[in-house]
Amino acid sequence: MNHWLLQVAVIFLLTSFSSAKVVSGDQNPTPKVNYAKVQFEAKNAAGIAVPVSLIIKATKTKVSQNKSLRTGSLVLPLLVGDTYEIEATLDGYVPARKTIRLVANGRSAQAVQLVVLEMKPLQVPITIYILDDQTGKPIAGGFAVRMENLDRTQSVVNRQVAEATIRLLVQPHVAIKGMIKAKGYHAQAYAFANPEAGNEITLRLQRIDPTQYGIRMMDSDYRYVSSQCTVLIQDELGEMVPASYDKLSGDWRVLLQKDLTYSIEVKAPGYRTHRRTIAPPAQSVIMVLMQQDLTPTAKNEPVARTKPEPVIVAPPTAAKPPLSAPPAGAGESKGLGKIADKVSSFGRQLERLDSSAMESKMDRTVNLDNVYFDQSSPDIRPDSHAQLDELAEWLKGQPEFKVEIAGHTDRLGDPRLNVFLSENRAKAILNYLVKKGVPRKRMRYMGYGFSRPVAPSDVEENQKKNRRVEVRVIK
Repeated sequence: MNHWLLQVAVIFLLTSFSSAKVVSGDQNPTPKVNYAKVQFEAKNAAGIAVPVSLIIKATKTKVSQNKSLRTGSLVLPLLVGDTYEIEATLDGYVPARKTIRLVANGRSAQAVQLVVLEMKPLQVPITIYILDDQTGKPIAGGFAVRMENLDRTQSVVNRQVAEATIRLLVQPHVAIKGMIKAKGYHAQAYAFANPEAGNEITLRLQRIDPTQYGIRMMDSDYRYVSSQCTVLIQDELGEMVPASYDKLSGDWRVLLQKDLTYSIEVKAPGYRTHRRTIAPPAQSVIMVLMQQDLTPTAKNEPVARTKPEPVIVAPPTAAKPPLSAPPAGAGESKGLGKIADKVSSFGRQLERLDSSAMESKMDRTVNLDNVYFDQSSPDIRPDSHAQLDELAEWLKGQPEFKVEIAGHTDRLGDPRLNVFLSENRAKAILNYLVKKGVPRKRMRYMGYGFSRPVAPSDVEENQKKNRRVEVRVIK
């Protein structure tokens, strides 16, 4: 009996103890810890991953972690419910800082949150002094500045500055190169192989003489457009370039620098406004093709054009002897009678230009009728030398005269190519005369193409008349 009672008591005690343990467990459960996966990435301004040193500080727990992003990316588990201060450092870059707070959002534990740190290059000041190469003094005026890193980690800089002392911010220890442009000077390149704070460089810009160009406005048929044009030219530094109309050539004269680009706007009655960017070409003529305005308001308006003026060569004056006559018997012995006659006739034409009473520009023009070129070429043939030599001697004897050498072509072929061919032929004659002792400053050359015919372009004989080179006294 006593043994039975003892068993009942033991069972009762065990049951009571177990119930108490369960109740105690329900009242004080073990807290559950949640973590989130965070992926850290560090990139430069070009979006390329860079290796950085990472410091992660937890605000609540005060725990700090030092990590290294050798590949530019790292995934870490961080405690949810805390705020983290992140700092990325790398030599040559400004430290990147970011603060994040991780909150429970019901997403899967496998989800990864992305944190991107943008690394901006550390910049140091460098100074560029711009001086005139001749005077050694600072250049007054505006400058166009271009700069770029050789490793392309920094954006290209293009800007205008007004002072001759230029200060730039660059990434240290990263090679840079650039270009300085100033109106009236050759562009000058510069470079810093290993830029550091306080680096200085002095650039001495060389002056350049602008080149004179003719801007020729023509319609779709390559006829001259009216001189009643408005021509606006602006260089890349924002300054206006003056242009003046030349009545003798029908072109607009302008001085341009070969290392600059220009924007041009041309307006003419009855034509659409022409706008474009130009770079000075190798030839001295810039062609501008104007399109006729066919809008209702302009359809019935007359289109003003400059009619090409025919150049008339007056017959030789028999009363005056030629400046130079061919050697006696030369025509008969060598069969060059016709050429000898031309040389003699040409001498008499030159004599007409001596008279100050000849004020008409037509009367002050002579045709080089014994000058020949290879087909579609500016190369002067040897049988042209006699007449060119005679012209050189006459010019050296008239030091007060300034002349224009004008090339002309027929209508056949590409009109633009004809303009350039006629100009190159006129230039070739000018160069020949310079070699013979005529000062270059007393001459200019022009190419008119087919814009100034002297005969209809219908038969070969008339086309030959249009293919010519003329010398005109302009002053």
